[in-house]
Amino acid sequence: MKAYVYKRPGGPEVLELVEVPKPKPKADELLVKIVATPVNSGDTVIREMRPLLMRLTGGFKGSKNNILGMYFSGVIEAVGDDVKNFKVDDDVFGGRGTQFGTYAEYVCIAENKAVLLKPVNYSFEEAAGVMFGATTVCHFLNKAGIKKTNRS
Repeated sequence: MKAYVYKRPGGPEVLELVEVPKPKPKADELLVKIVATPVNSGDTVIREMRPLLMRLTGGFKGSKNNILGMYFSGVIEAVGDDVKNFKVDDDVFGGRGTQFGTYAEYVCIAENKAVLLKPVNYSFEEAAGVMFGATTVCHFLNKAGIKKTNRS
C-alpha cells in the first residue's frame, strides 16, 4: 500500500509517498480502506518535533510511527475473527490518537477503540474532519472537570 511517511523533522516537504506493508487485522481489529483523513495541528507538531514535550512523547528521534494522521473515515475491508459490532463494507470513521497511521491507504483499529459507523448524511470528508473537533472538546471538558448531570 502507499503511505506518506516522514524520516526527519520538518515542514510538509519532508513527507514522502512510499510503498509500505499493508496491515493485517488482529482478531479484535478492523482493516479500514481510508477514504479521507484530515491534516491537523497534532500531526504538524509531531512532524516538526516541537515543543520538547512532543519530543518526549514521540521519542527524541521523532514519533515511533513515521506515518502520521490521527483521524480517518473509510470502508471496512476485513474484520478479525472476534469482531462483533462491525462487518465488511461498513462505512466508518474514527481516531487513532497518538498511534497515528492514517496518512495511508489502510489502517487497522480495534473495534473497542474510537471507531463508529459513519452517519449516512455525512460525506467521508465531513466524518473524518469532525473527529478532531470532537476529541478536542472532550479533552477540554475533562480537563475542566465538567461531567454529565441528571436533571429532572
